[in-house]
Amino acid sequence: MLGLLLAPAASAANEKVILQLKWFHQFQFAGYYAAVEKGFYAEEGLSVEIRERDPAVPPSDVVLSGNAQFGIADTSLILQRLQGKPVVVIAAIFQHSALVLISLKESGIISPLELKDKRVMYQRNVDDAALTAIFTEFGLKAKDIQHVPHNFKDDALLTPGIDAMSAYLTDQTFFYKKNNNDINIISPASYGIDFYGDMLFTSEHYLKNNPETVTAFRRASLKGWQYALANPGEVIGWIKARYQSQKPRDQLFYEAKMTQRMIQPELIELGHINNNRFNYIVNTYKQLGMATAESDLAGINYRDYISSSPTESKWPLIIQVSLAISIALIALFFGINRRLKTLVNERTQELEASKQELQKLSNTDPLTGLNNRRSLDKFLEQELLSVTRYNNPLSVAVFDIDHFKRINDNLGHNVGDQILISLAKLISNNVRAADMFGRWGGEEFLLICPQTALAGTTRLAELLRKAIATHDFEIPLPIHCSFGVAQLHPGETAKHLFSRADHALYEAKQAGRNLVVTATKTSQGHTKTDNSVSYKAQVIPMQKDE
Repeated sequence: MLGLLLAPAASAANEKVILQLKWFHQFQFAGYYAAVEKGFYAEEGLSVEIRERDPAVPPSDVVLSGNAQFGIADTSLILQRLQGKPVVVIAAIFQHSALVLISLKESGIISPLELKDKRVMYQRNVDDAALTAIFTEFGLKAKDIQHVPHNFKDDALLTPGIDAMSAYLTDQTFFYKKNNNDINIISPASYGIDFYGDMLFTSEHYLKNNPETVTAFRRASLKGWQYALANPGEVIGWIKARYQSQKPRDQLFYEAKMTQRMIQPELIELGHINNNRFNYIVNTYKQLGMATAESDLAGINYRDYISSSPTESKWPLIIQVSLAISIALIALFFGINRRLKTLVNERTQELEASKQELQKLSNTDPLTGLNNRRSLDKFLEQELLSVTRYNNPLSVAVFDIDHFKRINDNLGHNVGDQILISLAKLISNNVRAADMFGRWGGEEFLLICPQTALAGTTRLAELLRKAIATHDFEIPLPIHCSFGVAQLHPGETAKHLFSRADHALYEAKQAGRNLVVTATKTSQGHTKTDNSVSYKAQVIPMQKDE
Protein backbone atom coordinates (compact mmCIF):
# COMPACT_ATOMS: atom_id res chain seq x y z
CA MET A 1 0.00 0.00 0.00
CA LEU A 2 1.58 3.27 -1.11
CA GLY A 3 -0.25 5.61 1.25
CA LEU A 4 -2.26 5.39 4.46
CA LEU A 5 -4.76 7.93 5.75
CA LEU A 6 -4.03 7.82 9.44
CA ALA A 7 -5.75 10.59 11.35
CA PRO A 8 -8.95 9.06 12.74
CA ALA A 9 -9.25 11.61 15.53
CA ALA A 10 -9.15 14.59 13.19
CA SER A 11 -12.37 16.41 12.51
CA ALA A 12 -13.76 16.91 9.02
CA ALA A 13 -12.78 20.57 9.23
CA ASN A 14 -9.08 19.83 9.67
CA GLU A 15 -6.83 20.88 6.81
CA LYS A 16 -5.61 17.87 4.83
CA VAL A 17 -1.90 17.66 3.97
CA ILE A 18 0.38 14.89 2.68
CA LEU A 19 3.80 13.91 4.01
CA GLN A 20 5.97 12.05 1.48
CA LEU A 21 8.49 9.69 3.13
CA LYS A 22 11.89 8.94 1.59
CA TRP A 23 11.62 5.20 2.35
CA PHE A 24 9.22 2.53 3.54
CA HIS A 25 7.50 2.42 6.93
CA GLN A 26 10.07 1.95 9.71
CA PHE A 27 11.38 3.67 12.84
CA GLN A 28 13.24 6.21 10.71
CA PHE A 29 9.94 8.14 10.57
CA ALA A 30 8.76 7.42 14.12
CA GLY A 31 8.12 11.04 15.04
CA TYR A 32 5.55 11.52 12.31
CA TYR A 33 3.67 8.36 13.27
CA ALA A 34 3.61 9.55 16.89
CA ALA A 35 2.26 12.95 15.84
CA VAL A 36 -0.63 11.15 14.09
CA GLU A 37 -1.34 8.53 16.75
CA LYS A 38 -1.12 10.91 19.72
CA GLY A 39 -3.24 13.56 17.99
CA PHE A 40 -0.53 16.25 17.81
CA TYR A 41 -1.38 17.05 14.18
CA ALA A 42 -5.11 17.12 15.00
CA GLU A 43 -4.42 19.60 17.81
CA GLU A 44 -2.93 21.92 15.19
CA GLY A 45 -5.98 21.53 12.93
CA LEU A 46 -4.26 19.16 10.51
CA SER A 47 -5.29 15.83 8.99
CA VAL A 48 -2.07 14.16 7.77
CA GLU A 49 -1.66 11.40 5.21
CA ILE A 50 1.72 9.67 5.41
CA ARG A 51 2.86 8.12 2.14
CA GLU A 52 5.58 5.53 1.66
CA ARG A 53 8.30 6.15 -0.88
CA ASP A 54 7.69 5.47 -4.56
CA PRO A 55 11.17 4.30 -5.66
CA ALA A 56 10.59 5.76 -9.13
CA VAL A 57 10.02 9.35 -7.93
CA PRO A 58 12.28 11.38 -5.59
CA PRO A 59 10.43 13.01 -2.65
CA SER A 60 11.56 16.47 -3.81
CA ASP A 61 9.84 15.97 -7.18
CA VAL A 62 6.64 14.89 -5.42
CA VAL A 63 6.60 18.02 -3.23
CA LEU A 64 7.64 20.48 -5.95
CA SER A 65 4.92 19.11 -8.25
CA GLY A 66 2.29 19.80 -5.57
CA ASN A 67 1.41 16.12 -5.07
CA ALA A 68 2.50 16.43 -1.43
CA GLN A 69 2.92 19.44 0.82
CA PHE A 70 5.79 18.07 2.91
CA GLY A 71 8.59 15.58 2.38
CA ILE A 72 11.66 13.93 3.93
CA ALA A 73 15.05 14.07 2.18
CA ASP A 74 18.76 14.42 3.00
CA THR A 75 21.26 17.17 2.20
CA SER A 76 20.66 16.63 -1.50
CA LEU A 77 18.10 19.37 -0.77
CA ILE A 78 20.97 21.83 -0.33
CA LEU A 79 22.48 20.82 -3.66
CA GLN A 80 19.07 21.15 -5.32
CA ARG A 81 18.63 24.63 -3.87
CA LEU A 82 22.07 25.61 -5.20
CA GLN A 83 20.86 24.38 -8.59
CA GLY A 84 17.81 26.66 -8.42
CA LYS A 85 15.10 24.26 -7.21
CA PRO A 86 12.74 26.03 -4.73
CA VAL A 87 12.96 23.55 -1.82
CA VAL A 88 12.88 24.90 1.75
CA VAL A 89 14.07 23.05 4.87
CA ILE A 90 11.66 23.22 7.83
CA ALA A 91 13.60 21.11 10.35
CA ALA A 92 16.86 19.15 10.50
CA ILE A 93 15.98 15.88 12.27
CA PHE A 94 19.07 13.66 11.79
CA GLN A 95 22.23 15.55 12.81
CA HIS A 96 24.33 12.94 10.99
CA SER A 97 23.64 11.10 7.76
CA ALA A 98 23.08 7.37 8.28
CA LEU A 99 23.84 6.63 4.62
CA VAL A 100 26.94 4.45 4.13
CA LEU A 101 28.35 1.89 1.72
CA ILE A 102 28.83 -1.70 2.82
CA SER A 103 30.76 -4.63 1.36
CA LEU A 104 31.29 -8.21 2.48
CA LYS A 105 34.38 -8.68 4.66
CA GLU A 106 36.01 -11.10 2.24
CA SER A 107 35.71 -8.64 -0.67
CA GLY A 108 38.63 -6.55 0.59
CA ILE A 109 36.72 -3.36 -0.21
CA ILE A 110 37.45 -1.23 2.85
CA SER A 111 37.66 2.29 1.38
CA PRO A 112 36.37 4.26 -1.63
CA LEU A 113 39.63 3.55 -3.45
CA GLU A 114 38.69 -0.12 -3.92
CA LEU A 115 35.36 0.80 -5.57
CA LYS A 116 36.92 1.56 -8.95
CA ASP A 117 35.49 -0.75 -11.64
CA LYS A 118 33.29 -2.46 -9.03
CA ARG A 119 29.53 -3.07 -9.23
CA VAL A 120 27.94 -0.75 -6.66
CA MET A 121 24.22 -0.79 -5.90
CA TYR A 122 22.78 2.58 -4.88
CA GLN A 123 20.20 5.19 -5.88
CA ARG A 124 21.95 7.54 -8.27
CA ASN A 125 20.81 11.19 -8.06
CA VAL A 126 18.26 10.34 -5.36
CA ASP A 127 19.21 11.24 -1.76
CA ASP A 128 22.81 10.29 -2.52
CA ALA A 129 24.49 13.57 -1.50
CA ALA A 130 26.99 12.04 0.95
CA LEU A 131 27.91 9.19 -1.43
CA THR A 132 28.36 11.55 -4.38
CA ALA A 133 30.60 13.73 -2.21
CA ILE A 134 32.84 10.84 -1.18
CA PHE A 135 33.08 9.57 -4.78
CA THR A 136 34.14 13.05 -5.88
CA GLU A 137 36.59 13.38 -2.99
CA PHE A 138 38.41 10.23 -4.18
CA GLY A 139 38.30 11.21 -7.87
CA LEU A 140 35.77 8.55 -8.82
CA LYS A 141 33.71 9.55 -11.87
CA ALA A 142 30.48 7.92 -13.00
CA LYS A 143 32.38 5.83 -15.55
CA ASP A 144 34.69 4.48 -12.84
CA ILE A 145 31.90 2.67 -11.02
CA GLN A 146 29.49 0.12 -12.46
CA HIS A 147 26.23 1.51 -11.13
CA VAL A 148 23.51 -1.00 -10.25
CA PRO A 149 20.02 0.39 -9.48
CA HIS A 150 18.99 -0.41 -5.92
CA ASN A 151 16.44 -3.23 -5.51
CA PHE A 152 15.63 -2.07 -1.92
CA LYS A 153 16.22 -5.53 -0.43
CA ASP A 154 18.21 -5.86 2.79
CA ASP A 155 20.04 -8.94 1.48
CA ALA A 156 21.01 -7.34 -1.83
CA LEU A 157 24.73 -7.51 -1.00
CA LEU A 158 24.51 -11.30 -1.00
CA THR A 159 23.44 -11.23 -4.66
CA PRO A 160 26.20 -12.59 -6.94
CA GLY A 161 27.93 -9.80 -8.82
CA ILE A 162 27.22 -7.04 -6.28
CA ASP A 163 30.48 -5.76 -4.76
CA ALA A 164 29.08 -3.00 -2.56
CA MET A 165 25.74 -1.36 -1.82
CA SER A 166 24.35 1.70 -0.11
CA ALA A 167 22.71 1.05 3.26
CA TYR A 168 21.58 2.80 6.40
CA LEU A 169 23.64 2.40 9.58
CA THR A 170 20.38 2.57 11.51
CA ASP A 171 18.78 -0.32 9.67
CA GLN A 172 20.29 -2.64 7.04
CA THR A 173 23.58 -3.25 8.84
CA PHE A 174 21.58 -5.08 11.53
CA PHE A 175 20.45 -7.68 8.98
CA TYR A 176 24.04 -8.70 8.22
CA LYS A 177 25.11 -8.77 11.86
CA LYS A 178 22.08 -10.88 12.79
CA ASN A 179 22.83 -13.36 10.01
CA ASN A 180 26.55 -13.54 10.83
CA ASN A 181 27.62 -11.90 7.56
CA ASP A 182 30.75 -9.88 8.36
CA ILE A 183 30.76 -6.58 6.50
CA ASN A 184 32.99 -3.57 5.90
CA ILE A 185 31.38 -0.16 6.40
CA ILE A 186 32.55 2.82 4.34
CA SER A 187 31.16 5.89 6.09
CA PRO A 188 31.47 9.35 4.48
CA ALA A 189 31.78 10.83 7.98
CA SER A 190 35.05 8.92 8.46
CA TYR A 191 36.49 10.95 5.57
CA GLY A 192 35.33 14.36 6.81
CA ILE A 193 32.02 14.42 4.93
CA ASP A 194 29.60 14.80 7.84
CA PHE A 195 26.28 15.99 6.40
CA TYR A 196 22.83 16.30 7.89
CA GLY A 197 20.66 13.22 7.47
CA ASP A 198 16.85 13.32 7.23
CA MET A 199 15.39 16.81 6.93
CA LEU A 200 11.74 17.88 6.80
CA PHE A 201 11.05 20.18 3.85
CA THR A 202 8.36 21.88 1.75
CA SER A 203 8.24 24.00 -1.40
CA GLU A 204 8.85 27.73 -1.44
CA HIS A 205 5.47 28.26 -3.13
CA TYR A 206 3.54 26.35 -0.47
CA LEU A 207 5.40 28.04 2.38
CA LYS A 208 4.77 31.54 1.07
CA ASN A 209 1.05 30.84 0.76
CA ASN A 210 0.62 28.75 3.91
CA PRO A 211 3.14 29.92 6.55
CA GLU A 212 0.85 29.15 9.49
CA THR A 213 0.20 25.61 8.25
CA VAL A 214 3.94 25.02 7.83
CA THR A 215 4.78 26.22 11.34
CA ALA A 216 1.90 24.17 12.78
CA PHE A 217 3.11 21.05 10.96
CA ARG A 218 6.65 21.64 12.22
CA ARG A 219 5.50 22.06 15.84
CA ALA A 220 3.42 18.88 15.79
CA SER A 221 6.16 16.87 14.05
CA LEU A 222 8.82 17.84 16.60
CA LYS A 223 6.39 17.06 19.41
CA GLY A 224 5.90 13.66 17.80
CA TRP A 225 9.64 13.07 17.67
CA GLN A 226 10.01 13.92 21.36
CA TYR A 227 7.35 11.34 22.16
CA ALA A 228 8.78 8.68 19.82
CA LEU A 229 12.31 8.92 21.21
CA ALA A 230 10.96 8.61 24.76
CA ASN A 231 8.59 5.71 23.94
CA PRO A 232 10.22 3.55 21.23
CA GLY A 233 8.39 0.34 22.22
CA GLU A 234 4.96 1.91 21.82
CA VAL A 235 5.87 3.40 18.44
CA ILE A 236 7.24 0.07 17.20
CA GLY A 237 3.89 -1.48 18.11
CA TRP A 238 2.14 1.04 15.83
CA ILE A 239 4.65 0.49 13.03
CA LYS A 240 3.95 -3.25 13.06
CA ALA A 241 0.17 -3.13 13.66
CA ARG A 242 -1.02 -0.04 11.79
CA TYR A 243 1.68 0.53 9.18
CA GLN A 244 2.32 -3.13 8.32
CA SER A 245 6.10 -2.81 8.38
CA GLN A 246 7.85 -5.98 7.22
CA LYS A 247 10.82 -5.36 9.52
CA PRO A 248 11.14 -7.79 12.48
CA ARG A 249 10.72 -6.25 15.93
CA ASP A 250 14.35 -6.76 16.95
CA GLN A 251 15.49 -4.90 13.85
CA LEU A 252 13.08 -2.03 14.62
CA PHE A 253 14.41 -1.80 18.19
CA TYR A 254 17.96 -1.71 16.82
CA GLU A 255 16.90 1.03 14.40
CA ALA A 256 15.32 2.99 17.28
CA LYS A 257 18.60 2.91 19.22
CA MET A 258 20.67 3.96 16.21
CA THR A 259 18.17 6.67 15.25
CA GLN A 260 18.63 8.22 18.70
CA ARG A 261 22.34 8.50 17.93
CA MET A 262 21.75 10.13 14.57
CA ILE A 263 19.36 12.71 16.09
CA GLN A 264 21.42 13.36 19.27
CA PRO A 265 18.60 15.13 21.19
CA GLU A 266 20.81 15.36 24.29
CA LEU A 267 23.24 17.62 22.38
CA ILE A 268 21.14 19.47 19.81
CA GLU A 269 17.61 20.86 20.05
CA LEU A 270 15.23 18.76 17.96
CA GLY A 271 14.79 20.21 14.48
CA HIS A 272 17.44 22.90 14.98
CA ILE A 273 18.78 24.33 11.71
CA ASN A 274 22.34 25.62 11.90
CA ASN A 275 23.04 28.01 9.03
CA ASN A 276 26.77 27.71 9.65
CA ARG A 277 26.52 23.98 9.11
CA PHE A 278 24.56 24.60 5.91
CA ASN A 279 27.40 26.85 4.77
CA TYR A 280 29.90 24.11 5.67
CA ILE A 281 27.99 21.66 3.45
CA VAL A 282 27.80 24.27 0.65
CA ASN A 283 31.56 24.84 0.86
CA THR A 284 32.13 21.09 0.69
CA TYR A 285 30.02 20.89 -2.48
CA LYS A 286 31.90 23.83 -4.01
CA GLN A 287 35.34 22.50 -3.07
CA LEU A 288 34.45 19.17 -4.65
CA GLY A 289 33.21 20.90 -7.79
CA MET A 290 29.63 19.74 -7.28
CA ALA A 291 28.33 23.33 -7.21
CA THR A 292 29.47 26.51 -8.92
CA ALA A 293 31.30 29.21 -6.96
CA GLU A 294 28.51 31.74 -7.59
CA SER A 295 25.62 29.43 -6.61
CA ASP A 296 23.54 30.82 -3.73
CA LEU A 297 21.79 29.05 -0.85
CA ALA A 298 19.49 31.97 -0.01
CA GLY A 299 15.95 30.82 0.77
CA ILE A 300 16.79 27.31 2.04
CA ASN A 301 15.76 28.08 5.66
CA TYR A 302 12.05 28.38 6.42
CA ARG A 303 12.71 31.15 8.96
CA ASP A 304 13.59 33.50 6.09
CA TYR A 305 9.93 33.37 5.02
CA ILE A 306 8.11 33.10 8.33
CA SER A 307 9.62 36.29 9.77
CA SER A 308 8.53 38.39 6.80
CA SER A 309 5.18 36.76 5.98
CA PRO A 310 2.39 39.34 5.34
CA THR A 311 -0.24 36.93 6.64
CA GLU A 312 1.23 36.77 10.12
CA SER A 313 0.12 38.98 12.97
CA LYS A 314 1.42 42.54 12.72
CA TRP A 315 2.14 42.71 16.46
CA PRO A 316 5.71 41.40 16.01
CA LEU A 317 6.32 44.15 13.45
CA ILE A 318 4.89 46.81 15.77
CA ILE A 319 7.07 45.55 18.60
CA GLN A 320 10.13 45.59 16.35
CA VAL A 321 9.46 49.17 15.23
CA SER A 322 8.92 50.32 18.83
CA LEU A 323 12.11 48.60 19.84
CA ALA A 324 14.03 50.29 17.06
CA ILE A 325 12.73 53.72 18.10
CA SER A 326 13.66 53.04 21.72
CA ILE A 327 17.15 51.98 20.74
CA ALA A 328 17.56 55.11 18.65
CA LEU A 329 16.50 57.32 21.58
CA ILE A 330 18.81 55.52 23.95
CA ALA A 331 21.63 55.93 21.46
CA LEU A 332 21.04 59.68 21.34
CA PHE A 333 21.33 60.06 25.09
CA PHE A 334 23.81 57.36 26.08
CA GLY A 335 25.86 56.84 22.92
CA ILE A 336 25.39 54.33 20.17
CA ASN A 337 28.83 52.82 20.59
CA ARG A 338 27.94 50.96 23.77
CA ARG A 339 24.91 49.37 22.13
CA LEU A 340 26.84 48.45 19.02
CA LYS A 341 29.54 46.86 21.13
CA THR A 342 26.93 44.80 22.97
CA LEU A 343 25.31 43.68 19.73
CA VAL A 344 28.68 42.72 18.28
CA ASN A 345 29.55 40.74 21.41
CA GLU A 346 26.20 38.94 21.36
CA ARG A 347 26.56 38.07 17.69
CA THR A 348 30.13 36.92 18.23
CA GLN A 349 29.02 34.64 21.05
CA GLU A 350 26.24 33.18 18.87
CA LEU A 351 28.66 32.51 16.02
CA GLU A 352 31.19 30.96 18.40
CA ALA A 353 28.52 28.72 19.91
CA SER A 354 27.45 27.59 16.43
CA LYS A 355 31.06 26.97 15.49
CA GLN A 356 31.69 24.91 18.60
CA GLU A 357 28.51 22.92 18.01
CA LEU A 358 29.57 22.11 14.45
CA GLN A 359 33.10 21.17 15.51
CA LYS A 360 31.80 18.90 18.25
CA LEU A 361 29.44 17.08 15.89
CA SER A 362 32.04 16.62 13.16
CA ASN A 363 34.84 15.48 15.49
CA THR A 364 33.02 13.27 18.01
CA ASP A 365 32.06 9.60 17.84
CA PRO A 366 28.28 9.50 18.55
CA LEU A 367 28.38 6.29 20.63
CA THR A 368 31.37 6.76 22.94
CA GLY A 369 31.80 10.53 22.89
CA LEU A 370 35.48 10.02 21.97
CA ASN A 371 37.38 11.70 19.16
CA ASN A 372 36.38 10.13 15.85
CA ARG A 373 38.62 9.08 12.97
CA ARG A 374 38.46 12.51 11.34
CA SER A 375 39.61 14.19 14.54
CA LEU A 376 42.42 11.64 15.04
CA ASP A 377 43.64 12.09 11.46
CA LYS A 378 43.74 15.86 11.89
CA PHE A 379 45.65 15.65 15.18
CA LEU A 380 48.17 13.17 13.76
CA GLU A 381 48.73 15.42 10.74
CA GLN A 382 49.51 18.36 13.04
CA GLU A 383 51.87 16.27 15.16
CA LEU A 384 53.78 15.14 12.07
CA LEU A 385 54.53 18.79 11.32
CA SER A 386 55.79 19.23 14.88
CA VAL A 387 58.02 16.16 14.59
CA THR A 388 59.48 17.47 11.33
CA ARG A 389 60.18 20.89 12.84
CA TYR A 390 61.43 19.99 16.31
CA ASN A 391 62.55 16.37 15.84
CA ASN A 392 60.41 15.21 18.79
CA PRO A 393 59.51 11.52 19.12
CA LEU A 394 55.97 10.38 18.31
CA SER A 395 54.41 6.96 18.80
CA VAL A 396 50.98 5.39 18.51
CA ALA A 397 49.14 2.41 19.96
CA VAL A 398 46.27 0.78 18.10
CA PHE A 399 44.18 -1.78 19.97
CA ASP A 400 40.88 -3.58 19.79
CA ILE A 401 38.68 -5.84 21.90
CA ASP A 402 39.50 -9.53 21.52
CA HIS A 403 36.62 -11.75 20.35
CA PHE A 404 34.22 -8.78 20.25
CA LYS A 405 31.96 -10.57 17.77
CA ARG A 406 31.43 -13.29 20.37
CA ILE A 407 30.06 -10.65 22.76
CA ASN A 408 27.61 -9.32 20.18
CA ASP A 409 26.51 -12.79 19.12
CA ASN A 410 25.97 -14.15 22.64
CA LEU A 411 24.86 -11.09 24.60
CA GLY A 412 23.43 -8.79 21.92
CA HIS A 413 24.51 -5.54 20.30
CA ASN A 414 23.18 -3.41 23.14
CA VAL A 415 25.63 -5.08 25.52
CA GLY A 416 28.39 -4.73 22.92
CA ASP A 417 27.73 -1.00 22.68
CA GLN A 418 27.81 -0.67 26.46
CA ILE A 419 31.18 -2.44 26.56
CA LEU A 420 32.55 0.08 24.03
CA ILE A 421 31.24 2.98 26.14
CA SER A 422 32.67 1.55 29.37
CA LEU A 423 36.02 0.83 27.75
CA ALA A 424 36.17 4.38 26.37
CA LYS A 425 35.64 5.83 29.86
CA LEU A 426 38.19 3.46 31.42
CA ILE A 427 40.93 4.37 28.94
CA SER A 428 40.11 8.10 29.03
CA ASN A 429 40.70 8.06 32.78
CA ASN A 430 44.08 6.37 32.41
CA VAL A 431 45.83 8.33 29.63
CA ARG A 432 47.74 11.57 29.89
CA ALA A 433 46.26 14.97 29.08
CA ALA A 434 48.77 15.39 26.24
CA ASP A 435 47.73 12.10 24.58
CA MET A 436 45.05 11.92 21.88
CA PHE A 437 42.65 9.01 22.28
CA GLY A 438 39.73 8.09 20.06
CA ARG A 439 37.65 5.45 18.34
CA TRP A 440 39.20 4.43 15.04
CA GLY A 441 36.21 2.36 13.96
CA GLY A 442 34.11 -0.58 15.18
CA GLU A 443 35.82 -2.04 18.25
CA GLU A 444 39.20 -0.55 17.31
CA PHE A 445 40.78 2.41 19.15
CA LEU A 446 43.83 4.60 18.54
CA LEU A 447 46.10 6.32 21.07
CA ILE A 448 48.52 9.00 19.80
CA CYS A 449 51.37 9.89 22.18
CA PRO A 450 53.23 13.11 21.27
CA GLN A 451 56.83 13.58 22.42
CA THR A 452 56.91 9.94 23.53
CA ALA A 453 59.32 7.26 22.31
CA LEU A 454 58.43 3.63 21.70
CA ALA A 455 59.38 2.44 25.19
CA GLY A 456 57.14 4.99 26.93
CA THR A 457 54.08 4.22 24.83
CA THR A 458 54.71 0.49 25.21
CA ARG A 459 54.72 0.86 29.00
CA LEU A 460 51.50 2.87 28.83
CA ALA A 461 49.91 0.26 26.56
CA GLU A 462 50.81 -2.49 29.03
CA LEU A 463 49.25 -0.52 31.89
CA LEU A 464 46.08 -0.05 29.84
CA ARG A 465 46.03 -3.72 28.84
CA LYS A 466 46.25 -4.73 32.48
CA ALA A 467 43.58 -2.20 33.53
CA ILE A 468 41.18 -3.58 30.92
CA ALA A 469 41.86 -7.23 31.78
CA THR A 470 41.22 -6.65 35.49
CA HIS A 471 38.21 -4.35 35.11
CA ASP A 472 34.73 -5.68 35.93
CA PHE A 473 32.57 -5.05 32.86
CA GLU A 474 29.67 -6.87 34.56
CA ILE A 475 29.16 -9.50 31.86
CA PRO A 476 29.77 -13.29 31.96
CA LEU A 477 32.48 -13.14 29.27
CA PRO A 478 36.09 -11.97 29.79
CA ILE A 479 37.10 -8.65 28.25
CA HIS A 480 40.67 -8.01 27.17
CA CYS A 481 42.46 -6.22 24.34
CA SER A 482 45.40 -6.71 22.01
CA PHE A 483 47.76 -3.79 21.33
CA GLY A 484 50.10 -2.86 18.50
CA VAL A 485 52.63 -0.06 19.20
CA ALA A 486 54.90 1.79 16.76
CA GLN A 487 57.14 4.87 16.77
CA LEU A 488 57.40 7.27 13.84
CA HIS A 489 60.68 7.05 11.96
CA PRO A 490 62.32 9.86 9.93
CA GLY A 491 60.59 10.41 6.59
CA GLU A 492 57.76 8.03 7.44
CA THR A 493 54.17 8.89 6.55
CA ALA A 494 51.21 8.63 8.91
CA LYS A 495 49.80 5.86 6.73
CA HIS A 496 52.97 3.79 7.02
CA LEU A 497 53.19 4.40 10.78
CA PHE A 498 49.66 3.16 11.30
CA SER A 499 50.26 0.21 8.98
CA ARG A 500 53.19 -0.93 11.16
CA ALA A 501 51.15 -0.51 14.35
CA ASP A 502 48.28 -2.41 12.75
CA HIS A 503 50.64 -5.21 11.74
CA ALA A 504 51.92 -5.40 15.31
CA LEU A 505 48.30 -5.69 16.48
CA TYR A 506 47.86 -8.57 14.04
CA GLU A 507 50.97 -10.21 15.52
CA ALA A 508 49.43 -9.86 19.00
CA LYS A 509 46.31 -11.64 17.78
CA GLN A 510 48.34 -14.42 16.24
CA ALA A 511 50.41 -14.81 19.41
CA GLY A 512 47.35 -15.53 21.55
CA ARG A 513 45.69 -12.13 22.18
CA ASN A 514 45.67 -10.01 25.36
CA LEU A 515 49.21 -8.91 24.46
CA VAL A 516 51.17 -5.75 23.68
CA VAL A 517 53.36 -6.10 20.57
CA THR A 518 55.77 -3.40 19.38
CA ALA A 519 56.97 -2.77 15.84
CA THR A 520 60.71 -1.98 15.83
CA LYS A 521 62.94 -1.02 12.92
CA THR A 522 65.53 -3.56 11.81
CA SER A 523 67.70 -4.13 8.76
CA GLN A 524 66.78 -7.82 8.68
CA GLY A 525 63.24 -8.35 7.53
CA HIS A 526 60.98 -11.34 7.50
CA THR A 527 62.15 -12.31 4.02
CA LYS A 528 65.75 -12.68 2.89
CA THR A 529 64.96 -11.86 -0.72
CA ASP A 530 64.37 -8.18 -0.01
CA ASN A 531 67.33 -6.05 1.07
CA SER A 532 65.16 -3.01 1.89
CA VAL A 533 64.38 -1.96 5.46
CA SER A 534 61.53 -3.90 7.04
CA TYR A 535 60.06 -4.37 10.50
CA LYS A 536 59.75 -7.07 13.12
CA ALA A 537 57.50 -7.39 16.16
CA GLN A 538 58.46 -7.67 19.79
CA VAL A 539 56.02 -9.24 22.25
CA ILE A 540 55.57 -7.77 25.73
CA PRO A 541 54.64 -10.77 27.92
CA MET A 542 51.48 -10.79 30.00
CA GLN A 543 51.58 -10.20 33.75
CA LYS A 544 50.13 -12.70 36.21
CA ASP A 545 46.80 -10.87 36.34
CA GLU A 546 45.64 -13.02 33.41
